[in-house]
Amino acid sequence: VMAVELARLLDISAHQRQRLQRAGVYHDVGKLLDAQDHARAGGEFLRRGRLLADLAPLVEHHHARYDQTPDLALDIWVLVLAEHFQAFAQAHAGIEPDVLAQRFALQFAHLHHPSVVDALVGLSVAGKLQQLLASSPGEVA
Repeated sequence: VMAVELARLLDISAHQRQRLQRAGVYHDVGKLLDAQDHARAGGEFLRRGRLLADLAPLVEHHHARYDQTPDLALDIWVLVLAEHFQAFAQAHAGIEPDVLAQRFALQFAHLHHPSVVDALVGLSVAGKLQQLLASSPGEVA
């Protein structure tokens, strides 16, 4: 839900939002393979099948850092931030979502695409962040 709402604010197409939603489900599939680099292993695994191959780039890069690889597609950056923010929110349960968004932006903005960080702040300002976290705790897409 988080990735889809961020994508909506960024005017990412409905097709790409659907793809993000599916990638959110499979983003950690590589962990099942007991691989050291689960993101890369998950991407390789998804590429082997026809039905999920389009999700491979999203899964493969879902731990990317903007300060190291800024040339990835915007939808990948949406998934990266959604997963990171969800983990941050879980680790800091009980803190108001608006405060969480502010702290996250201050501490981690350099790791994420600036437009996606702005979208996260936009969700907070619009009052949607609390609803998203409450309706889908831990759910990335």
